[in-house]
Order: sequence, then structure tokens, then C-alpha cells
Amino acid sequence: MPYRLHSAFHHQFRHNVEWDLANEYAAKGLSPIERMQDRFTRLCDEEKAVILENEQIVFLRTVSNLPAIFTDSEWDEINLKKLQILSLRRLIFQKIFLLHL
Repeated sequence: MPYRLHSAFHHQFRHNVEWDLANEYAAKGLSPIERMQDRFTRLCDEEKAVILENEQIVFLRTVSNLPAIFTDSEWDEINLKKLQILSLRRLIFQKIFLLHL
């Protein structure tokens, strides 16, 4: 029922997981796809079935936090690569523009 969502009634069924996935995945050298797959599988296994009275179609999330899949240093590296790609793309577009003048 909609009133339950607005009153945050469903929060009583939630819990946190205390997993350090980012460091575990970094140590194993897992790819981003492997990390997402493993976290998704673990979170699905961790969910608890909760069906409230008069509910017909429901998937109530019971895990309230999503553990990070990248360490801070990995995020720094990802962001640096993204900036390098954007800078290179900008340089290419500038050169193309200058060729057409």
C-alpha cells in the first residue's frame, strides 16, 4: 500500500552489510564487470523475503547499503583516465575545427 512507502514503514525490515568488497576485489584483481556481478549476487543472497499484508507484486529491498566496488585509489585512477580521454577528445576536436577554417 502506498501509505507504507511514504511513512517509511518498510525501513524496519532493512539491515546493513559490513563488507569490504573494494579491497577484496582489488586484491583479486577483478574487472569492473566481475565486481558488479559478484556484488549483485551477494546482495541478492542477502535479501530477505518480506511480503506485507495485501501486497500482490512486491520486491522490498532489505539491504540498505551498497558496498563500494572500487578503492579510493582505484577511483582516482579511473577519474584520471577519464580526464585524459576528455582532454584528448577536446584536442582532436580543436584540430579538426582548425583544419576546416
